[in-house]
Amino acid sequence: MPAPVLTASPHHSRGSSARRLPWRGIALGLLLIPFNTLWVQHSEVVRETAQPTMASLFFTAVLTLLGVTLLNRTVARIHPRSALSGGELYLVYAMVSVATALAGHDQIEVLVPVISYVRHFASPESRWEEKLFPSLPDHLVVSDPDALSRYYNGHSYLTPENVRPWLGPGLWWLGFLCLLGLTMVSLNLIFRQRWTEGEKLSYPLLTVPVQVVEQLDSLRGDGLFWLGFAIAGGIDLLNGLHVFYPFIPALRVTAHDLLPGQNTELLRAFGYMPIAFYPWAIGLGLLLPKDFLLTCWVFFWVWKLQRVSGVLAGLSHVPRFPYVNEQSFGAYLGIALFALWRARGYLVQVARTVVSSGGPLNESREALRYRWAALGAVCGFLGCVWFAARGGMSPWIATAYFGLYLCLSLAFTRARGEMGVPAHDLHASGPDAMLVSTFGSRSFSAGTLTMFSLFWWLTRAHRSHPMPHELEALELGRRGGARPTATLVAILLAIVAGAIAGLLGELYLGHKHGLALVQSDSAYFGREAWSQLDARLSTPSAPDPRAGVAIGVGAAATLLLLWLRTVFLWWPFHPLGYAVSSSLSGHLLWMPLFLAWAAKSAVMRYGGVTTHRKLVPLAMGLILGEYVVGGGWSLYGWARQAATYRFWSY
Repeated sequence: MPAPVLTASPHHSRGSSARRLPWRGIALGLLLIPFNTLWVQHSEVVRETAQPTMASLFFTAVLTLLGVTLLNRTVARIHPRSALSGGELYLVYAMVSVATALAGHDQIEVLVPVISYVRHFASPESRWEEKLFPSLPDHLVVSDPDALSRYYNGHSYLTPENVRPWLGPGLWWLGFLCLLGLTMVSLNLIFRQRWTEGEKLSYPLLTVPVQVVEQLDSLRGDGLFWLGFAIAGGIDLLNGLHVFYPFIPALRVTAHDLLPGQNTELLRAFGYMPIAFYPWAIGLGLLLPKDFLLTCWVFFWVWKLQRVSGVLAGLSHVPRFPYVNEQSFGAYLGIALFALWRARGYLVQVARTVVSSGGPLNESREALRYRWAALGAVCGFLGCVWFAARGGMSPWIATAYFGLYLCLSLAFTRARGEMGVPAHDLHASGPDAMLVSTFGSRSFSAGTLTMFSLFWWLTRAHRSHPMPHELEALELGRRGGARPTATLVAILLAIVAGAIAGLLGELYLGHKHGLALVQSDSAYFGREAWSQLDARLSTPSAPDPRAGVAIGVGAAATLLLLWLRTVFLWWPFHPLGYAVSSSLSGHLLWMPLFLAWAAKSAVMRYGGVTTHRKLVPLAMGLILGEYVVGGGWSLYGWARQAATYRFWSY
């Protein structure tokens, strides 16, 4: 059964926010972005007390919305005219989510170490000055040794003197972030009508903010909600106290490896075998379609079977067999190609509307005319290509690179809108890795390979990809009754504010704590990018046709699963599960999604639709219980500068 689709109540959605620009909501969103950014980055960079941007549903954004909603209810009782409407609350959540995605684990948190690591850690032993420096674009990396030392060693402040050496590269990358954000927003504006009104995407992840804003009173009176809240919150409270008082017993619900000692080739083929019982993930799974849940845990074992079969067939000598990264990339590429093919008629109508002022599509409900959206997408894409080419990448390679990247972006966005994917990462499987894997590093110039490393933050993984959050923001604006133009303004302001807050937040935390001294992997991100370039230049690799075949296999398998779903209504497997289950997140979440699938299956079989609807309060209780208590530990760790219980991710 599809996840429940909830809409804002008429009182909230069609009131004052529909008649004017909701500047109060936009202003509050801008005020909250810096606080939320620092919260996220401290949690992930300094203490790793939690990793909010490694899941699709950011707990910091949900808790921010919950806090603002509760405060707004108090204001409404005292002075009703001053209270925010539901649409304005949605915009606050949307802006915080978009900004958080930019500042998060696979975006700015990796960007800043990448542009600073190479010159600071170059040494005579590494010979980076001889091998890497000649192809470095000076305008995109930080070179001042004193500034780099203060950033990596800490015990300093974000003074004008410390910021000045970062200004040049920082402004270049800020411009690129805004340019890429404009490209994504423009693509979302083009596809919004097709996906939302034509294909009726349900946006399952939006159930949580809608429930918080519109159904909070009914949740507070529901026993199943409090049962879920008590279970999840109680586990996190107990585990949090255990960190400070070890004599208090703990309940291990986070991931632990079932096969830690892999001393045979067959056991090594299984790889990482985690088992986890994240309450929030089980709760979120209860809101997701059952066929997606089934596919996620079934294909988790299919991937393991591929590895084991390779060993049994004597293929362990083949490097990277069964080419999981390449298959996964092909799977997402297949999803994007299918989405484009399915929308081909609509895209023709968009083109006709762009060319002719009296085109066939109704533009009255859009934030921009399709002509301007198309112009934004084309100019943004060409601007990204120019940025890469100016840094040393071949223009033709840059065109292919960003073409593939935007295809992945469409796939992630479409997947989130349809199935509410709880986490999506594609580690080391971006366009750069796939191009090098297929054609070999010797096929690319040093300048191109250097830009691949500088863009490592963009393609290392895609867990905090901003494009899905932008589409969800457009949908929240629609449900909240805000003018489409107002929603677009809110998104664009969130992109700019989020990029600025993310860059300044990274610099502030680095100068205060020392990026080389913190407990997280932040400094490792830079070493990862430049060690990879060192290897590609020192030991150029030859083309590997098997990698290209694996990409084709992944795409073909996805298209086959999509075709089977259209031909056989009973077909139980969804191709998104095939793509998602191969990743680290797929490994961490297979058990929670299995439990959610089992619960939904049993309830629908023995309780029917009426009982199934009662799962929503239980799911919200599990999500909010973990987010409130687990997120509270994260805030406590920030306030006390202490390590606390990390409820997500590993």
